[in-house]
Order: sequence, then structure tokens, then C-alpha cells
Amino acid sequence: MQARQKLLFGSDKKSVKNIIFKSARWLLPVAVILAAFVVFLPALENGFVELDDDSNFLNNPNYRGLAWDNLRWMFATFHMGHYQPLSWMTLGVDYSLWGMDAFGYHLTSLMLHSVNALLFYFVCLRLLRLSIPDAKDFVSRGAAAAAALLFAIHPLRVESVAWITERRDVLSGMFFLLTILAYLKSAAAATRSASFTWLTGAVALYAASLLSKATGMTLPVVLVLLDVYVLHRLGGGRGNWLGPDARRVWLEKLPFALLAVVAAVVAALAQKSIGAMVSMAQYGAAQRTAQASYNFLFYIGRTIVPVGLSPLYEVPRGFSAWDPIYIASAVAVVGVSAALFFFRRRWTAGWAVWIYYIVLLLPVSGIAQSGSQLVADRYSYLSCLGWPLLVGGGLYYLWRREPLSRTVASAAAALAVCACLGILTWRQTRIWHDSETLLTYVLAHDPNSRIAHNNLGNIMLRRGELNAAIAHYTSAIKSNPFYDLPYANLAVVLTTQGKRDEAIDIYRQALEANPAFTKARVKLAELLSAEGRNDAAAAEFSKAVEIDPSSFEAHHLWGNALMRQGDWRGAVDHYRRALQIDPKNVEVRTNLGGALAALGDDNAAIAEYRAALHVDADYISARYNLGLLLAEHGDLHNAIEHLRRVVELNPNDAEAHYHLGRFLAEEGQSKNAAEEFRTAIKLRPQWPEAQERLKRLSAAAGKR
Repeated sequence: MQARQKLLFGSDKKSVKNIIFKSARWLLPVAVILAAFVVFLPALENGFVELDDDSNFLNNPNYRGLAWDNLRWMFATFHMGHYQPLSWMTLGVDYSLWGMDAFGYHLTSLMLHSVNALLFYFVCLRLLRLSIPDAKDFVSRGAAAAAALLFAIHPLRVESVAWITERRDVLSGMFFLLTILAYLKSAAAATRSASFTWLTGAVALYAASLLSKATGMTLPVVLVLLDVYVLHRLGGGRGNWLGPDARRVWLEKLPFALLAVVAAVVAALAQKSIGAMVSMAQYGAAQRTAQASYNFLFYIGRTIVPVGLSPLYEVPRGFSAWDPIYIASAVAVVGVSAALFFFRRRWTAGWAVWIYYIVLLLPVSGIAQSGSQLVADRYSYLSCLGWPLLVGGGLYYLWRREPLSRTVASAAAALAVCACLGILTWRQTRIWHDSETLLTYVLAHDPNSRIAHNNLGNIMLRRGELNAAIAHYTSAIKSNPFYDLPYANLAVVLTTQGKRDEAIDIYRQALEANPAFTKARVKLAELLSAEGRNDAAAAEFSKAVEIDPSSFEAHHLWGNALMRQGDWRGAVDHYRRALQIDPKNVEVRTNLGGALAALGDDNAAIAEYRAALHVDADYISARYNLGLLLAEHGDLHNAIEHLRRVVELNPNDAEAHYHLGRFLAEEGQSKNAAEEFRTAIKLRPQWPEAQERLKRLSAAAGKR
């Protein structure tokens, strides 16, 4: 009887164990996805922020939708210094579904990040099993889940997930991880045909990653690392590096390398197009090396102790490569590299992960410096994948060898760490709620942040808090006198206050800080023109166009200035140049119509007004001017239709009501005409012409 009970209970325990193991196959990945989604839930309450979101989305109609014009722009633009057509396409889908509701954009980013957490789980699981041939299934799954959680819910991920602009991080990351999985499948395929199919898929996925963001341009080196240290298809002797089988492995890298080179060139051109690339003359080799060394240590430190994170870490003013912190960083990087190389046979995983980390981080480490950032949390999204993988491997060995009680204790400790990381991530996500919250947080960590001061000044300016705006712009200038944007913004405030001479002086200071600052030069020229200093204005406009012939704003505002001077032909020339740059700009096309009409070319003017209305049927100025011009040519019927639409769009436009009344009267619609004159007089009581016309209509009606 006792033997039977033992057999029964033993069987029950075995069944329970099997159920647990089978459940783990789907419970663990589901838990990873849910955890990644839940800790970032505050992002769904966040909006667009004045940290590139304004330029990318709020003031950029080009991405809105997936029409052919939108797609053409997405695949042709270097907007804000990036080439990311696939990222733009996902954002175009967001606009089609959600309009300008930031909730939908954040939801998409969060879903992509959750998918990445799942993909990284499978990458970790695959790498653990390849590295440990006799890996226990349940333990390896638990270790992979722990690694995926450490990646997915770490506070360093917040910038990539909670910032809509960084959609490119999570999208390129998804294709990057899929590329690795496909490559591993290709290496493990049983037949040459299956291997080629998976390899082709990997190349296509890599291309998609680079078309989302070029951050994975060093992936070919990562694939070599996999071949050497995980797949063991390379290394271990001369034959294993250059033999027939090795040559086939090297040949596999060729399409990846070609894509990487193209992506690197395109990325450099994109950054150069906005003047973001910093020259060697401005930023020497010593400074680049110092910044890179600091970068290599920074992300490790913040991975271990994720506190003091900020959306902005600006290169400090007067940055010196010989400051103690940068010298110490360089020494530490060399020391760590040497130690890991020396112990590479005893701790192969540590050496391989270190190489991966350096290789992924190198393009954004400051070696090829662009922009004003010293470091940035978003650069850790792919580069720091190796650290949680190392932790997962360590947990695997611990759980496999230790007694059950210690395994449970270590698992509980790992869960506690994940819980702490989740809380920190939840809090960090909330600082991206709105522009003011975000920028105030930045200034709390760095009171000298020129970008935060400048952008907060913009917020205050829109609110009408001019003194607060001036204070922030002034602080930005004090932080870095060579930062041009706050000068131009301060000049706008002074112009608003009627202090034009002071504004002109500030614009000149902006141009001293950056002679190539076209926007400031154009605004200076516009202000000089408004002051009647036409020769000085023309000189500045001419210089702006010389520096940047493709400046839409320069040609547009120069055209406006020439219109004010009565130089219609000159205005026509610059409006047409502006329309070559932006053919859909209805304001410029309408102004062009006005200049053509002033030259007596009414047919061309009518064509321009109609072209403007084709782009925007409710553009009031084009419809109003077209109505008046048609009436001059005797087409009262269409003139009336256009003016009716104008007063529908803007019922308080007294001029439109008056002219509509005129045209109706000429058409014999006296009653309707009288009503329009009454409305015009109500909107502008002291209007003799309208009163006289109404009086005449009333007298005529009395005679009848």
C-alpha cells in the first residue's frame, strides 16, 4: 500500500512539474510583454513635446497620411537630419487613425517596444541554448525572461519609448532583433535552400531596420561575433578563418556590409544637410576620443544605477578633453578592454558582449559628432542589449547549480530588482507628459541647459508671458553665446514689444554667433524692410539666398518686401522661386496671384488663385481675390459663389459682405444685396460707401 502511495504521489508531482514546464513556454513570454506594456502606461497620457515633436509633427503636414505625395516625401526627405522612411510611414498610419491625438502615437510606440521585449526574449533563449548545448529548458526560459525584463523595463528605455520623435528607435530595434533571429535560423537550417531563404529574409529585415533608423549600421560586425563566439563557424585556426566553409560565411556578410555602407553614407549626408555634423576643426580628435570614452562608461554606469537620468545631456561649454573625468574614462575603457581581452578564454561571454557594446555604440559615441548632446539615453536601446543577456546567463548558471532554496531566493531577488526598475521607469515616463514638465525637469538637473531655456522661452512666448520668455532666452544666451536660436527668438519678443531697433541689434548678434543662420538673416531683412531700410534689407535677403539658395522663407519674405515696395516683377520672381521649393504653399501662390494681377496679367493671376484653392479649398484670401478678379471680368455668377463661401468661412469679414452685396446688386438680387450691405454696416458702422449703396437700394425698392 505504501509503495502504491509513493508511486501515486510521485506521479502527481511529475505531472505538476510537467504542467509547470509546459505553462512556462507561453506564460513567461506573455509576462514579458505585459510587464513591458504596463510600466510604460503613463506614456499614453503624454502629449507632443517641444523637443523636436513640434518640428516633426505639429508643424509638419508632410507626414500626415499615406497618399503618393506623402510617400514621395517620406522616401526623399532628410527632415531634421534623418533618413527614416519606414518610421515616417508608421507615423503616417498613426495620423490616418488618430489625427493629431498623441495617445495613438504613444500606443503604437509602446506596442512596438512590447514586441521588442518578446523578440529579445527569443534571442536570449536562442543564444543561451546555442552557448550551452545541454541547457535545461525551464531554467533557460526563466533566464531569458529575466534578461528580457531587464532590457524592457529599464529606465534607460524611457526616452526611446515615451518620446514620439524616437519612434525610429523602437521600429528599427524590432527589425534589428528580427534580423538576428533570421540569421540564427539561417545558420541552423538543415539544408542549403532553407539557409538561403532565412538569410535572404535576414537581409530584407536588416534593410527595413536601416530604413527606420541607421543606428544598426554596425550589425555586420555583430554577425561576425555570433559566428565566432556562438555559432563557431569562424575562428579557432587559420582554416576556420579563411577555409572554404569560412569563405562562405564571409560571403554571407557581403549584402549586410553593402547595406551598412550605404546607410552610413546616407546618414552622414542627412546630418550634413542640416549642418549638424561638427567638423574636425571645431571638434578635434582629442575631444572626440574623450567624449567616446565617457560614453562607453556612462551607459554601463546608468545601467547599473539608473538615477539622475535626463532627456538632455549637453556638451558642456568649454569642453576639454583633458578634464580629469574624461582622462579617467579613457584609462578605464582601456583597462577594461585589456582585462577582458586577457581573460577572453575564461570569460568569452564578457569579451564578446564588450565588443558588441563598443561596436553598436561607436557611431553615436562622439567619434562622428553631430548635434549638441554629450550622451543620450536613447543610444542605449540596442547597444546595451548585451548586459541583460550577461545577467540572464549568470542567472542560468546560478539556478542550474544551486539548491532549490537558493534558486527561489535568487529568483525573488531578480523579481525585486525588476520591480524597482519598473517603478523608476514609470516615474521617468511621467516627466514626458508635456513640454513644460519635461523642460523644467531638465533645468532641475542642469540649470545651464541652453536648449531647455530656449524651448521654455518659446512656451512662455506663446502664452504671452513676454518677460518670462525674455528671461529664458537671456539665460540660454548666457549658457552659450554661440547658440543662435535664442537670439532670434529674443528678437521676436522685442519686435512684439515694438522695440524694433533692439530686435535688429539682437538679430545681428545672432549672425555674429552663426553667420550661416539663414532664418535670423531673413527675419533681420524683413524687419529692415518694415522699417523702410530697403537697401539694407535687400543686402541681407541677397546674403541669405547666397548662403542657402533653397531657403523657402528667404524667397517668400523677399517677395513680400518687394510687394510692399511696388516691385511687382521682383516679387513674382521670388514667389516663383519659393514655389519651386514648396509648390503646395497656398499663401505664396496667392501672393503670386496678387503680384501678377498688379502687373495686369489677370489670366495668370486667376490661374494661381485656382491652383491655391486646389490645394486648400477653404483658403480665404485666394477665394476672396479670385472672386474680385472674376467680377472685374464680368463673371459675376462665379464671383458671387466665391464670396458666399468666404462669408461662410469668415462671417465677420465686412469687406467680403460689402463686395458680395455689390455683385448681387449688379445681378439684380436687390433683397440679398441689401442684406449683405446691412451685415457689412453692422460689422463696420462708419462705412459711407456701404451706407450709400444700401440707401440707393432702399430708394429703388420704394419706387417699385
